[in-house]
Amino acid sequence: MAQATPDERELHNLIKSGDDLAFSRLCDKYLESTIKKVRQFNRQAHSIDNSIISEVVVDSFYAYLHNPEKFNPDKQTLERFLVIDAEGDLKNAWAKRKKHYQKFEVIKNEVEFDEQFRNSESGRIITLKTPSQMLIDKEADGILSTELKKHFNSEKDIEMAILILSRERDTGRYAAILEITHLQFEEQQREVKRNKDRIKKVLDRKMKGKQF
Repeated sequence: MAQATPDERELHNLIKSGDDLAFSRLCDKYLESTIKKVRQFNRQAHSIDNSIISEVVVDSFYAYLHNPEKFNPDKQTLERFLVIDAEGDLKNAWAKRKKHYQKFEVIKNEVEFDEQFRNSESGRIITLKTPSQMLIDKEADGILSTELKKHFNSEKDIEMAILILSRERDTGRYAAILEITHLQFEEQQREVKRNKDRIKKVLDRKMKGKQF
């Protein structure tokens, strides 16, 4: 089994020693390639939720930063360790995410609804709205907004909840609501994930079974 290269050992030792620039070097060298490899090996998760893999990989990098002893340079390369570690975390995160999707039946079949159907009699195109689009339409009438205000005191939380219910995946949109676009992308992802998880717990607990 391949062992860590001299460069990997040097970087690992810098991580262990708490060097200020070590984590930045780690991300510069391995973050993008690790995300790509994990995506290649987990196409189903990426096709359904294209943000989950990058979020999990970033979290796994931070986990390694805070507990570098989990990596043994005598047993494998650092690159291989980072991929395997992220895949293990992804398996757990994906299982939780699928349970979350199941709780929101109103949006779980969105792909099936997001198609155009041809009327066989008139030949005209009929576009069926997705459940998420229906939610947003009704939110415009104040129904969804009124319900969310019962459970969230912050306008930012309400805006994020609406994006979550509409299955918005763009980290940038959440970052804009949280006013953290000035942070580095990895920090934005981490903060967005923390807030999304918090809001999802409220939605799961307070709004399960609600009809809008």
